[in-house]
Amino acid sequence: MCMDKVRRCRYCGVELTEENCYPSYLKKQWYICKKCHLEYKRRRYWNNPEVCEKEKQRLREYRRRIGLDVLRERARKRYREDDEFRERLRRHDKKYRQKYREIVLKHYGGDPPKCECCGESRIEFLTIDHIRGGGTAEHKRLGRYGTTYYKWLIDNNFPEGLRVLCYNCNCSRGNYGYCPHEREKLNNRNEIITSVM
Repeated sequence: MCMDKVRRCRYCGVELTEENCYPSYLKKQWYICKKCHLEYKRRRYWNNPEVCEKEKQRLREYRRRIGLDVLRERARKRYREDDEFRERLRRHDKKYRQKYREIVLKHYGGDPPKCECCGESRIEFLTIDHIRGGGTAEHKRLGRYGTTYYKWLIDNNFPEGLRVLCYNCNCSRGNYGYCPHEREKLNNRNEIITSVM
């Protein structure tokens, strides 16, 4: 009678299952759980710039050799079939979208960012505006929208000609060419001037 041996992580001793270990590692008889493997990678690659650069180069060559189309198809398949992977990827993407947006808004709108026109400071309502217009043309020319545009702004050292506005002020300027807040301010100034005279 043949009994299967219980496989344990060689670092922490936890029993290895399909949930806590990569199946390809079990086939190769590399007995290490996902948690210990992540810690190993953190120590070996992420905290060592030289080794990290060599690993990046190795991955670039691998991608070039195998072809990006094959890798993308594998990723799409995993995304469709693996609910846990899909949820993890969504959380990761959301975190980075918020991070890039916050960096750009703080650069152009101060810390904390606020609308240049009405002073709105809730970050959910704020957006980037092109001071001299032409935002749509620039997005089309660059082929970047949303998060990819924020990333482009960061990578290009925050070009001039942009400001932070709330969505209401930005849409009003785009649709009507002015913001109602500006008219209110002008009316208030005119009232003050006429009352002084």
